[in-house]
Amino acid sequence: MFTRFVHYSLPLTLLLSFLASGCVSAHPSFRGADRDRPQVEVALEPIIAGKGMVKAKSPTDMAFLPGSEDPVLVVAEREGLLIWHRLSDGSTGTLLQITRIGSSYIEKGLVGFAFHPDFTNTKTLYTYHLRASRDGGQSVISEWQVSGDALESMTAGNQRVLFELDQPQEGHNGGQVAFGPDGYLYTAFGDGGFQNDPDNRSQDTSNYYGTIIRIDPANPAEGRAYGIPSDNPFITGGHLPEVWAYGFRNPWRFGFGPDGQLILADVGQNNREEIDLVLAGGNYGWCIREGTIAHKKCDEYAEGRTGADFNDPIYEYERSEGGALIGGYIYTGKAIPQLAGQYIFGDHISGSIWALALPESPDGKAAVTALGTFGGHWSTFGRDRKGELYVATAEGDLRKLIPR
Repeated sequence: MFTRFVHYSLPLTLLLSFLASGCVSAHPSFRGADRDRPQVEVALEPIIAGKGMVKAKSPTDMAFLPGSEDPVLVVAEREGLLIWHRLSDGSTGTLLQITRIGSSYIEKGLVGFAFHPDFTNTKTLYTYHLRASRDGGQSVISEWQVSGDALESMTAGNQRVLFELDQPQEGHNGGQVAFGPDGYLYTAFGDGGFQNDPDNRSQDTSNYYGTIIRIDPANPAEGRAYGIPSDNPFITGGHLPEVWAYGFRNPWRFGFGPDGQLILADVGQNNREEIDLVLAGGNYGWCIREGTIAHKKCDEYAEGRTGADFNDPIYEYERSEGGALIGGYIYTGKAIPQLAGQYIFGDHISGSIWALALPESPDGKAAVTALGTFGGHWSTFGRDRKGELYVATAEGDLRKLIPR
């Protein structure tokens, strides 16, 4: 089991990385297929706060505090903490601590957070965490009110639970929360584990597993802690009205491009890792398909289905290049102009980072550029308000992409 970890899901691969320290190189090497691809060489510079390096304990997500002229990096740690780091002087503090968090898998903790798009006025942030309970735990999406004007006095409290979902097994919980350009809150759920989606949950829009949901936390309605946007694609017909798209295995990070594209990285089973441009109502194939190939262990569900029933990924790669896809962001910064407008992502197993030139349409294919292999067990990417990108390892190393 442990000798063939690349065939297992993201939580297990991340767990394994905690057992063996990862060593990040500042400069890349180019291996395998990357030798023959277009290349842009970048370096990974340690994030410095004051006079010291910023480190984290099992980071799962990171973002910059909105509205702060003095950059403040906020990092989610698996054990339930949101920790802030003021980069100018190295001061640090705790913005939020969530309790009742399990610790066996990285997904059994605080795995995602998002500031409200109008945070400076609303002072609200949103989290996705796994509450410790029997079986696979319970996914919880919460809204928190931030009090305190000075950074040193800021704390998040007054939790309002928006959504809860019992997880049937360990792993495959997804965990991203992000606001779209439409102002609604999107959340990704995996298939609920453990392997091969044994109950075909991801092809069933009467449950939340393997879906992205879209809700309106500002306008609760019909006994829910949130509203349902009227243009959600599955409002009627026996589906769950929150569902925006489905057919995912274990989405580990998604985000939105400047043109509003929802770009999602889905961790594969045994053969393929895939990146999708997600459309309302789209079916991305799992577990009948893994990327663009048939997934034979789900043949029993495939009768009468053809490739036309599914949305193809814009990019996929085989296990020779990596084993757990870590989604990132569109690069909108100025320091590395060769990457302008491209989607930057990495692989947790191989330590490689790539850039994709997105296709003009969701059914097109993306062109890939190699940025190199650095040796890190990536767990998440971040982006500052200038559009520059950052990457973290599961072991707690935090780096910034810079030109070489």
